[in-house]
Amino acid sequence: MPGQIEKMMFSFRAAQWTYGFIGVFGLILVSVGLAGVTAYSVTQRLREISIRVALGALALAACYLPARRSTRIDPVVALRQE
Repeated sequence: MPGQIEKMMFSFRAAQWTYGFIGVFGLILVSVGLAGVTAYSVTQRLREISIRVALGALALAACYLPARRSTRIDPVVALRQE
């Protein structure tokens, strides 16, 4: 009886392995495609991204000095002054 069950289940197991392989292959294809589209998009917007990074560095430098100065003020003294 176990031999008959094994023979009957062989086609189901073969289909299971086939579908599993197709699924993994599909995931690999999707991953490669997504990475390619992302790389292409970044290449197309490289100038815009560079400008935003530069402005973010100008904004960081402009905020650093006032923030550093405000950390030196005692909060109690700042609250009492009106």
